[in-house]
Amino acid sequence: PRDRLEVLAYQALRPSPLLRNTTRELMSHLPDAIKTGDYITLHARVEPDMQKHGGACGELKTFNLTRILGFVEDEFRDDPPAGVFMPLNKHLLVEDAKPEAKNPVAIENLAVLNRIERRGMWGNQGRVFELGTAALDNDPRFDGIRNTAGSVINFYLALASKAFIGTPVSTYSVDVWTVRFFQSKLNNYRYLPWGLEKIGNDTKREPEPYACSVSF
Repeated sequence: PRDRLEVLAYQALRPSPLLRNTTRELMSHLPDAIKTGDYITLHARVEPDMQKHGGACGELKTFNLTRILGFVEDEFRDDPPAGVFMPLNKHLLVEDAKPEAKNPVAIENLAVLNRIERRGMWGNQGRVFELGTAALDNDPRFDGIRNTAGSVINFYLALASKAFIGTPVSTYSVDVWTVRFFQSKLNNYRYLPWGLEKIGNDTKREPEPYACSVSF
């Protein structure tokens, strides 16, 4: 079992006042329903660096964004959220979608991402949005720490969402599941090649730790 102080730390985690205020500023441009928490987080780890990830758990990986989105739309079809927060590195997709990269998966995933950012999900009922590092590009307050600050903002938006969908092959997803568990936020899923699975809905058993280390 975890040390009581570690559990208390998970429960009390919160960003600095600067990051909290910046997050509120960024969220102020989104519809009211999203600002009040009617959004889910989808951590679709489909970027090219994950395609090259040499770790274990290959049977748990899928890089087909269309398929992942289909799983999510099916799961929330009866009560779609106003927003879908997608923390991912779009820049990596853009770079690997160039012809010289010869990566058809990146080309397809970028096209799908651009489409849902324009049209939303569930017939445009759910707006797809990103924040994080890209949203801080022109903010001098974060010079030199932009990537770190963006990651922290994304992490806390994921904690605040009404549901979190991630992948067991990502340490980020596992960390979000774990903190959400200790904050009694149990509406969590993992996407797999065959569909979504609910996890962390047992209040006495925390999500499994990360177990897909890189093989060398």
